[in-house]
Amino acid sequence: MDCIRCGECCRILFWSDRIRMSWELKTLLLKKTCKFLKENNECSIYERRPKICKEWESCGIFHLKEE
Repeated sequence: MDCIRCGECCRILFWSDRIRMSWELKTLLLKKTCKFLKENNECSIYERRPKICKEWESCGIFHLKEE
Protein backbone atom coordinates (compact mmCIF):
# COMPACT_ATOMS: atom_id res chain seq x y z
CA MET A 1 0.00 0.00 0.00
CA ASP A 2 1.24 3.48 -0.85
CA CYS A 3 0.36 6.86 0.57
CA ILE A 4 -1.84 8.80 -1.85
CA ARG A 5 -0.57 12.16 -0.56
CA CYS A 6 -4.01 13.37 0.43
CA GLY A 7 -2.60 15.58 3.20
CA GLU A 8 -5.04 14.32 5.83
CA CYS A 9 -2.22 13.57 8.26
CA CYS A 10 -1.42 17.31 8.23
CA ARG A 11 -5.06 18.35 8.61
CA ILE A 12 -5.85 16.40 11.77
CA LEU A 13 -3.20 17.55 14.22
CA PHE A 14 -4.12 16.84 17.81
CA TRP A 15 -3.39 19.45 20.47
CA SER A 16 -0.52 17.35 21.88
CA ASP A 17 1.01 17.07 18.38
CA ARG A 18 0.74 20.83 17.85
CA ILE A 19 2.52 21.49 21.14
CA ARG A 20 5.38 19.12 20.26
CA MET A 21 5.69 20.57 16.75
CA SER A 22 5.56 24.16 18.02
CA TRP A 23 8.35 23.43 20.48
CA GLU A 24 10.55 21.74 17.89
CA LEU A 25 9.94 24.32 15.14
CA LYS A 26 10.02 27.34 17.47
CA THR A 27 6.74 28.60 16.02
CA LEU A 28 3.16 28.51 17.25
CA LEU A 29 0.76 26.05 15.62
CA LEU A 30 -2.79 26.81 16.76
CA LYS A 31 -4.95 25.33 14.00
CA LYS A 32 -5.68 21.65 13.42
CA THR A 33 -4.25 21.99 9.91
CA CYS A 34 -0.49 22.40 9.77
CA LYS A 35 0.47 25.82 8.43
CA PHE A 36 3.28 24.21 6.41
CA LEU A 37 0.90 22.14 4.26
CA LYS A 38 0.84 23.54 0.71
CA GLU A 39 -2.17 23.47 -1.63
CA ASN A 40 -0.73 20.47 -3.47
CA ASN A 41 -0.63 18.54 -0.15
CA GLU A 42 3.15 18.70 0.12
CA CYS A 43 5.07 19.93 3.11
CA SER A 44 6.74 23.30 2.59
CA ILE A 45 9.42 22.41 5.19
CA TYR A 46 9.82 18.74 4.28
CA GLU A 47 13.63 18.75 4.62
CA ARG A 48 13.43 20.16 8.15
CA ARG A 49 10.08 18.73 9.25
CA PRO A 50 9.75 17.79 12.91
CA LYS A 51 10.48 14.35 14.29
CA ILE A 52 6.76 13.66 14.85
CA CYS A 53 6.19 14.08 11.09
CA LYS A 54 9.11 11.85 10.18
CA GLU A 55 7.79 9.11 12.45
CA TRP A 56 4.16 9.39 11.31
CA GLU A 57 3.34 6.20 9.42
CA SER A 58 -0.05 6.80 7.91
CA CYS A 59 -3.48 8.26 8.47
CA GLY A 60 -5.04 5.09 7.08
CA ILE A 61 -5.89 6.37 3.61
CA PHE A 62 -4.07 4.41 0.95
CA HIS A 63 -4.14 3.67 -2.72
CA LEU A 64 -3.55 0.03 -3.53
CA LYS A 65 -1.15 -0.48 -6.40
CA GLU A 66 -2.30 -2.82 -9.10
CA GLU A 67 0.31 -5.42 -9.88
